[in-house]
Amino acid sequence: MSKQSSKLDLTPKNNFIFKKIFATPGNESMLKDLLSAILNENINSVKLVQGESEHLGSHLKSRTFRFDIKIILPDGRNIDLEMQKEDTQPIEKRLTGYASRIVSNQLETGDNYHKITETIVICILNYNFINLPEYHTETITVAKENREYELSNYIKYHFIELPKFRKSKPDLNNKLDQWLLFIDNYNEELVNMAAYKNAEIAKAKKIYKILKANENIRLILDDIKWAEIERNSQISYMTEKAMKEGHEKGLEQGHAEGLAKGHAEGLEEGLAEGIEQGIEQGIEQGIEQGIEQGIEQGIEQGQRQQKIEMAKKLLKLNMKIEQIIEVTQLSEKEILELKENPV
Repeated sequence: MSKQSSKLDLTPKNNFIFKKIFATPGNESMLKDLLSAILNENINSVKLVQGESEHLGSHLKSRTFRFDIKIILPDGRNIDLEMQKEDTQPIEKRLTGYASRIVSNQLETGDNYHKITETIVICILNYNFINLPEYHTETITVAKENREYELSNYIKYHFIELPKFRKSKPDLNNKLDQWLLFIDNYNEELVNMAAYKNAEIAKAKKIYKILKANENIRLILDDIKWAEIERNSQISYMTEKAMKEGHEKGLEQGHAEGLAKGHAEGLEEGLAEGIEQGIEQGIEQGIEQGIEQGIEQGIEQGQRQQKIEMAKKLLKLNMKIEQIIEVTQLSEKEILELKENPV
C-alpha cells in the first residue's frame, strides 16, 4: 500500500486529535467538564503541566510519541489522562510506570514525604480490558479481610472502555455519557444531541470540525502513522532476524554440547546417530542416563543462547525491558547484565 493511499483516523479517538482538543491552551473549560464527569466532582480549574501542548517535530524525528495529558488540580492532585485506541502493550504495567514517575517527580532532595499528593490515572480505551460489565471502572485499595475498608491510596486508576459503552444505552442527561458519545463518535445524531445538552461538547465539536479539515493536521497524522508503521516493521524484521540467528547459534552450540557430553560418557556408537536440531536423537546403546543429560544440556544451552541473542537485538532497538522479558522469558537481572555488557 502506498503512502498516499493510507487511510487516516480523523476521529476524537485518535490520540493526537484527542490531545489537541483537550490540552490546547484556551480549551481548559472542556477539559474541566470532562474531568468533572469522570471524577464525579466539580472541577473549577486545571493546570496543564508545562510542555503538554508542545509541537511534535522532535518527536517525529525520534519516532517516539507521548500523547498523555498531565494536569494538576487546585488541591495538588496530579492527573494523567490519555486516549488509547489500540491494544498493543501491557497497559497496566505502563500506566503503573507513569504513575510511579509522577509520584517520584513530586519530591526533590531534602523533601518530606508529606509533600506527596494523590495521583489519578485516567485511560479511555477503545478496547475491552477489564472482565467486568461496567464501562467505567475506578480502582481503590482495600483491606483483604475487610473489603469495605479503603486504605490510604495515593494512586488511583479510572478505566473507561468504549466498546462496553457502545453496547449500553447512553443517558443523554449524564455528563460522562455525553462526553463518551462525542469521543467515540459512532453516532452523529447522538453526538448532536449531546452537544445540544452540553455547551462544552458543542465547543469541542466545533474545534474537532476545524481540526478534521486542517491540512497540516492531516500531514502530521500521516507522518505519525507511517513512522509507526516503519518502526513496527523494523522491530518485526529485527526480531525475526534475531530469532533466526539465535536459533542457528543455539543449534550449533547445542550440537557441540551434545557431542562433548557423548564423548565424556564414552558413547561412540551413539554419536554415530548424530545430534540433529540441537540434540534430536540420543545414543542407541550405552549409558542411558548419560545420553539424557547430554540431550537436555544441549537443548537448554541452545534455547538459552537463542534467547540471549534475541535480547541483545531488542536492546539495540531500545525496546522496553518489560517487553523483552515477555518475549524472551529471561529475567530482568539477566537482561540488565546484557545491557551493561552487550558483547
